[in-house]
Amino acid sequence: MFILPEMVDIISDRAEKNAPSKNDVALYNTFRYKEIAEIYPILQQGDPSGIYRELASLIPKDGWQLFDTNDDLVHLSAGQILLNDPAATTFFAQNGDAVLKEYSGPWTIW
Repeated sequence: MFILPEMVDIISDRAEKNAPSKNDVALYNTFRYKEIAEIYPILQQGDPSGIYRELASLIPKDGWQLFDTNDDLVHLSAGQILLNDPAATTFFAQNGDAVLKEYSGPWTIW
């Protein structure tokens, strides 16, 4: 799922104010990630009420953050999605002989 960074900020602020413990980072993140994860089923239904329109999407959006979980591991990207990166198309050139250390552009591992 892809989330507008400002939406992540709103959820993070809410978690900071409402998490059970202000000093427990694990509880803060659990509270925050739970709220973000609850968006996913709404998007799967097509966001019938439109509350997450332009805030969260199942389609990659340029400048948005990636949120991914399998209910065991959770990842919220610190960086942002960069679509149409011209350098990325040449990364696996030369039959895959290009190496990561030679790549200097932005990249994302899925």
